[in-house]
Amino acid sequence: MTQKNCPDCKTPVNTTDTHCTYCGALQAPIQTKPKNQSVRNNYSSTRAILLTIGIISLIVAVKSLMPSDITQRNTTPLSPEEIRQKQIESAFSIFDGSHIALEQKVKKNLKDPDSYEHIETRYVDKQDYIIVQLKYRAKNSFNGYVVNTATAKANIDGSLIEASLSE
Repeated sequence: MTQKNCPDCKTPVNTTDTHCTYCGALQAPIQTKPKNQSVRNNYSSTRAILLTIGIISLIVAVKSLMPSDITQRNTTPLSPEEIRQKQIESAFSIFDGSHIALEQKVKKNLKDPDSYEHIETRYVDKQDYIIVQLKYRAKNSFNGYVVNTATAKANIDGSLIEASLSE
């Protein structure tokens, strides 16, 4: 049995006693840690440290891939040709390059619009308007796939002026 001294009268008292046998003072129990708890605390702190290092490493890696100053942009004004080019490009899909309005018109006239597959789109800038040629594949009345071409005259904002669909 282990003993400790009473904090009030300094008389030796058993650690299992709740009161001093000489003066009656209340004794604080000695707290002992189980052996595996300290190992568990070490594991938790090691895990937390490794997690922190991992997060810091990830932040550093992402920051190194970013430009040095995100807010710094090319502030040179666009030329009229570049502005026109951007207006024309806005009428085309960013996914497959098809002319959005012409593709909608083609699908509207198909017997099976779900069978539509875009092949390629080309355009020629005629200054006042653009000529767009859309090549596509779709099912015909006999459920066979055929390749067709649609041609349209369109404004630079993408709206169609006239269109002809070949069957």
